[in-house]
Order: sequence, then structure tokens, then C-alpha cells
Amino acid sequence: MKQELEKMMEYINSSRKSTNAIQIPVQRKIYNQQFTKDFLTQISNLTEHVRNFNLDMYDNLKLIHANISKPVSGYGAPVYIFDQYCLGGLEAIVENMLSNLDKTIRHRKIFISHSSEDVNYVAPFTDLLINIGASKDNLFCSSIEGFGIPLGRDIIDFLRDEFINNELLVIFILSKNYYKSAFCLNEMGAAWGFKYDYQSILLPKFDLKNIKGSIYPSKLALKLDDSQNISYKLNDLKEIIIQYLSLEPIEQNNWERCRDKFILTVKKQILN
Repeated sequence: MKQELEKMMEYINSSRKSTNAIQIPVQRKIYNQQFTKDFLTQISNLTEHVRNFNLDMYDNLKLIHANISKPVSGYGAPVYIFDQYCLGGLEAIVENMLSNLDKTIRHRKIFISHSSEDVNYVAPFTDLLINIGASKDNLFCSSIEGFGIPLGRDIIDFLRDEFINNELLVIFILSKNYYKSAFCLNEMGAAWGFKYDYQSILLPKFDLKNIKGSIYPSKLALKLDDSQNISYKLNDLKEIIIQYLSLEPIEQNNWERCRDKFILTVKKQILN
């Protein structure tokens, strides 16, 4: 995140150069389309990053984005006008985040919410994420040694800290066992309360109609016994995780081998 913030400062400084803008009255400048597009992309990325942990900063960044993203006519090609207070406000936000990096930036992490009764599916799925590039630094799974709760830590306190101190993408492994577990339902409620994004994986013999609680049945889910679509859905999930954790792309042949191995393991579990 430090590199992203420093990149934002470069854009702010570049916006003050005559090569990207022309000064017009009342401390406003006009900007060309490509520069503005790149700048807005940086602002959007930063806005999304702070969404879950600093609502005031999030609202301010949205206002800045809205102000900058309005094209004006009368200059030939499409151009954009920035009020200088927007640049000043953006600069203040970025400088504050840089000076308080450890306090304001939360670590992105995948949190696998599941029932321990379903570990025969959860373990190979965790292996698949590790093959994509996830590690114990950005992946939590309580049933897998090295990726769960450290020895001596209180379970409830540790899970609370995971939700408070990190920015989570929660992967729900849904089953009948899941809905029988008080811990699982607490995790689902916490994810809803923090407004964390999530993906749902439905274990065999568990259908969309069985989904309850704060997970929306209308949101597409990956169903492990859907033999026609599981490969495509896993491909999509792989891309989501790589983008979320900023991982290096996995070589395609390697990915297909790992994915197909996981699918074969699932099929064996279904037959048992």
C-alpha cells in the first residue's frame, strides 16, 4: 500500500505541472482526458481500499472523485477541471495515510469460514489457494495447521482481532454442518457487520435454497457438485483472489493441474 500512496503523490505533483494542465481563473486547471483517466483510477483504488475502515476518509475521497470526474466542453477535446481544494484535500489524506501507515492501512487477508466437520473439503481447497500463491500471512483457516489460531490464544479474542485488524475477503464454505455451528454463524454475522466482501462455496448436497442468514442466495456461488461449471467458477475465483491479494499470476498449465486435482479430490469425497 505504501507504493500505491507514493504513486498517488506522484499524480498529485504531476497535476501541478503545465504539461498536464493549463491554469485558468479561480485556482482551477483543465486536464487532458488520458491524464484524468489514470488519476481517477488511482483515486478509485484508494477509495475502495479505505472503504471498510475509515468512513470519513471514504466519503471525502468519493467527493473528490465526483468533483474531478465531470468533463467540461468548450476546449475542443474532452477536458476536466480540478478545483485546487480537491487536490489539496487529496494530498492531505495521502500524507496522513503515509504518516500513519501502520494505523490506517489494514492487511488484506482471505478468511475461510467453515465447519470443522467439513475439513475433508476445506483442506484440499486451502491447498489450492496456497498453490495460487496465498500464504499464512494472507490466509486464515482455523482447521489447517499453520493457518489457524496460534497455540495459547483465546479463540474468540483471536477471531475478533482478525476481523478488526485486517481487511478480509471471506470465503464461506456452506453446508448443513455450517449452519449447525454457533462459531460459523458468528463469523457470518461479523462479516456482515464489517461489510466485508465474500464468496460462497456450496458443498455437495447443499443448494442455494438452503442458504440463510446474511448471505444473499441471489449472489452467484460456486457449487462443488456442479460438474458442468466448477472449472469455470474456480477460474473466476482464482482471478478474484489473485487480484485481491495482489499475487503474481500462476502459470496456466500449473493452475489447470492444481485445479483439476482439487476437482478430482472433490469427486472422490462425493463418492465416499
